[in-house]
Amino acid sequence: MDLTVIIVNWNVSNFLKKCLNSIYHFTQGVEFELWVVDNNSSDGSVGMVKAHFPGVQLIENHQNLGFAQANNLALSRCQGRYILLLNPDTELIENSFKLMVEFMDTQQKIDAIGCKLLGSDSTLQPSCRLFPSLFIDFIESLYLDGLFPNSSFFNRYRMAGWPHDEL
Repeated sequence: MDLTVIIVNWNVSNFLKKCLNSIYHFTQGVEFELWVVDNNSSDGSVGMVKAHFPGVQLIENHQNLGFAQANNLALSRCQGRYILLLNPDTELIENSFKLMVEFMDTQQKIDAIGCKLLGSDSTLQPSCRLFPSLFIDFIESLYLDGLFPNSSFFNRYRMAGWPHDEL
């Protein structure tokens, strides 16, 4: 098994359905399993998954356990060499999972990656950050990052100056 995809859901049945449809539509050449962990949704999400996606492994929580704990329930059961934690409001627009698996297979020193995110209007959504530090907290507390949004010095936490659309 190449990839395990875990999606934590809470009351976003419409987004979840689009997400799952896009995964099945675009994912080719990758052996994958899908887990949906539902955090006690009241919008019919569980029924929708059962009716439309019988191949999805479904965990039905009887309370909202939150993102981390819900992911942990599926993490202990997954079979993939790689694991992807995916938000339910995500839609694939190409065979991204195959590209990610192929990339990870060529890397020896990388343990985690993030995907390029695009908004619904196809604009780039920067999604990576540096680890926080006291210096970064100081810069942000003075709003210097906002005053100099393109400065790689004052906006280092959001990695200004780094091309977010490239590796």
